Amino acid sequence: MTLRPDVSFIDLDSNIITLAQELEIQEAFLKFMALTLKGYKNYLLPIVRAPTVGTTDPQALFQLNDFLKSEIKRIQNSSI
Repeated sequence: MTLRPDVSFIDLDSNIITLAQELEIQEAFLKFMALTLKGYKNYLLPIVRAPTVGTTDPQALFQLNDFLKSEIKRIQNSSI
């Protein structure tokens, strides 16, 4: 089965999105997510104890504020 780009894919309140448009949206979202998560590893904190309720808390494993600050700075620098 071959899908044609001109075939309507989704009809949301009479707004027709073609398969080609849907694929463009998916690609843009994928690029956005890949760019956003680039470098997230730098903000992971090591697990130093056996997993318990406290050690699996996201705040104990990830420097969220530092990550967000770096993302804001990166976005500001790229939009200049």
